[in-house]
Amino acid sequence: GVRNSYVSRSRGGAEEAAGGVEDGAETRGGPSPESLLVRAEAQVARAIQNSLAAASRLSPGILEDLGLEPTLVLMARRIEDEHGLVVSTDVLTEAPLRDHESERAAVGGGAGGGGAAGTGRRRETLEGFLVRTAGELLNNVIKHAGASEAGIDIVLTAEQARLTVWDNGRGFAPGRAPRRRGARRAGGRDAVPESFGLFSIEEQARRRGGELTVERSNLTEVRVTVRR
Repeated sequence: GVRNSYVSRSRGGAEEAAGGVEDGAETRGGPSPESLLVRAEAQVARAIQNSLAAASRLSPGILEDLGLEPTLVLMARRIEDEHGLVVSTDVLTEAPLRDHESERAAVGGGAGGGGAAGTGRRRETLEGFLVRTAGELLNNVIKHAGASEAGIDIVLTAEQARLTVWDNGRGFAPGRAPRRRGARRAGGRDAVPESFGLFSIEEQARRRGGELTVERSNLTEVRVTVRR
C-alpha cells in the first residue's frame, strides 16, 4: 500500500497539501496550486469561526479541489491554531478511492453522485463521510478529552475504509462511560457511549454496513469501519 503521513506541527504541511493538486494546472488555464490552497484555507477559517466544530463543517469544495489527504492536513492545522491541539494525520491507501467514492467525481453527477429524486441533494461520498466523521470525533476530543495530542488514521483497503481518531486525553473514566441498554462489553472494547455524540456516528456507520468501537489503553481510540 501507499502511506502518506502529515503532521500539523510542520508548516511544510501546506506545501505538501498543495502537492495533492496536479502540477501544471495553471498552465492548462486552471487555478494554480497556490490559489487553491489559499481558497481552501479561507474556507476552513470560515468553517471554524466561533465554533468548536472545526472539521465537521468543512466545505465540500475543499475536497473537490484538494482531495482527502490535503483536506485532513488543513483540518489539523486549523484545529491546532484555534485550539492548541496537535493533530497528526496518517493515510494508508491499499486500494485508491473509486470514482463514486470521490468528492471530485461526484460533483459532476457521475456514478454515485446523484441524490434522491427531487431533493437536489447528492448522496455523501465515502471521502466526504470520512472527513466529516473525523471532524465530529475531533470536536468531541476538543470539548471533552482535555488532550494535548490527537491523530487521524485512515486505512483504505479494497473491501473497507477504517478511520481511527485517537487522543491522549482523559478518556472515559471507569464507571462513567454510559452505554446503551443491552449493550455488552467484549475484551478490551467498550460498548459505544451514548454521550459525546458517538451514537449518531455509530448509526451512520451501520447504515454503511460498518461499526464503531471504542478502545482504551494509554490512548483513547474511536474506530469507525465501513464497507466500500
